[in-house]
Amino acid sequence: MPKVRVRTTEKASWSSDSLNKAIQLIDGGSSIRNAAKVMGIPFSSLQKRIKKGSTLAPHLGRFTVFSREEEAELANLVKKMANIFYGCTANQIRVAFEYAEKLNVKHNFNQASKMAGRDWLHEKRKHGKAKDKEKRLKYRRRVLKRQSAKYYKNRTKLLYQILALTTYARTMRMMTQKMLETDA
Repeated sequence: MPKVRVRTTEKASWSSDSLNKAIQLIDGGSSIRNAAKVMGIPFSSLQKRIKKGSTLAPHLGRFTVFSREEEAELANLVKKMANIFYGCTANQIRVAFEYAEKLNVKHNFNQASKMAGRDWLHEKRKHGKAKDKEKRLKYRRRVLKRQSAKYYKNRTKLLYQILALTTYARTMRMMTQKMLETDA
């Protein structure tokens, strides 16, 4: 079992509340350097946030490609595709590259293969994975039965139309006669 790692870095240890208070101090006439020292925010971070006008909380790590709304929309599209019939292959989901291009979102996907990376796919599957596999399998079986029944019904209708048969009873009489002729 992994050990619980104690946080050793001081990066991003401030909150958006302290940032708002620092901005209020600066608006009150204090210098950026003094406000940064009082609120415990690095000077360069505070200076950059004031210049950009951003009051969001600090963020460590890589930036996400899609916003929460865009990711939710992409997840809904994948779920719809999965519910239609068989689901999606990994390569079909990795075509999120085209989705990012369509939205003109800055991304770091592979330009040569025009696909999102395997790591990106793994993260999306890990966080938004449908956990009830048995439910999906039951649904798939039910759809297969329904579709095969529709296929059979459509084929028999087509056969009736081709043979210009008008009623089922007439068809059954003809089939019975044929069977009797072959038995004799």
